[in-house]
Amino acid sequence: MRGIAALMVVVSHYFGFFWRGRDVVAGQSHMPILPIDQFPSPIYSPWLNVVPHVHWGNFGVALFFLVSGFVIPLSFQRASGIAFLVGRLFRLWPTYVAATSATLLSVFLGVTYFGLAWPYTASQVAINSVIGLRDLAWSRPIDGVIWTLEVEVKFYLICAVAGPLLRSYSKVVFLVPVLLFVPALLFWHSAAANGEAAGYAYTIPFSLANCAQYIIFMFAGVAFQFTYMKRLRPAELVFLVIGLLAMLGILWASARGIASTELYSDYLLAVIVFALSMRHRTVFSGGPVVSFFANISYPLYVCHCVAGYVGLRALLNAGADVWIAQAVVFAAAISLAWIIHVVIERPTHRLGREVTARLSKRIIKPDGVIAFR
Repeated sequence: MRGIAALMVVVSHYFGFFWRGRDVVAGQSHMPILPIDQFPSPIYSPWLNVVPHVHWGNFGVALFFLVSGFVIPLSFQRASGIAFLVGRLFRLWPTYVAATSATLLSVFLGVTYFGLAWPYTASQVAINSVIGLRDLAWSRPIDGVIWTLEVEVKFYLICAVAGPLLRSYSKVVFLVPVLLFVPALLFWHSAAANGEAAGYAYTIPFSLANCAQYIIFMFAGVAFQFTYMKRLRPAELVFLVIGLLAMLGILWASARGIASTELYSDYLLAVIVFALSMRHRTVFSGGPVVSFFANISYPLYVCHCVAGYVGLRALLNAGADVWIAQAVVFAAAISLAWIIHVVIERPTHRLGREVTARLSKRIIKPDGVIAFR
């Protein structure tokens, strides 16, 4: 599931959004806007929108959120709350720093190629180097995809507090999304009525309310895990998932433009696909190709976006054929992700498991048994 989701996000960015969202791409990559008269959208770009109301990149993100929610209760079977957070730190941060460094290098090469100014301050780079801090600090993002990691970090913090409930598979844990829903809903209504207040009195509640929407959705993955372990009946799963989707929809409608209700169908489809995949999990094991992309899914996700935009823009400006430019950048992103996986992600993940095992005074089983993301 992770491998398929990663591919959907990358393909959506490179072969779809790069052509449809030229102004946003230029803003994120700090390159000149790709002129449509000189570089019209290729014939295959509209194919990504052939299914009505489905945006494959957002669908892939929704799958990632469900997978995260699904595997987290397993982590607490072998780790305390503090040990879990330490393990997450080893799991996410070194790979994130490596991928962000690659993104910054690509931006530097891009602005140098086009003779433009360096766009970031030292404080912006420092803030972006700490996962989960940028939105609270209201700082400029280096890469547009990191918002999902900011959501994940806050989800992990909440799960660490609720660790005993997750460890015992207590249904009480599903009160957590309700406790997130109420203040988030009150904030959206207050913000819509009163406008944006100045300073952190607005920005921090805004960031937390924005993350709360997706954390509520991630608890659908937790519900699937409870059902998989036979701690929830199918009827209870259906009731919980409908309730979580309803809360997400209400918050998105209340946010008024902050989160587009047009994307709701992507999240609904992700739940349906995830449920069918779990129900028929013996039908498709993935195979070597999908397993490869699953292994590199995290570094591929965090290194592909802005660096790929810069590469595509520079190659097209240099006169490269569109098909060649897309193939080169796609292959480069996969290669870079594989290198980061082998050199950074895999060894630090292994080290994190060892540290987690010591902190929890438990023995972590060999690779492939424990389902850390």
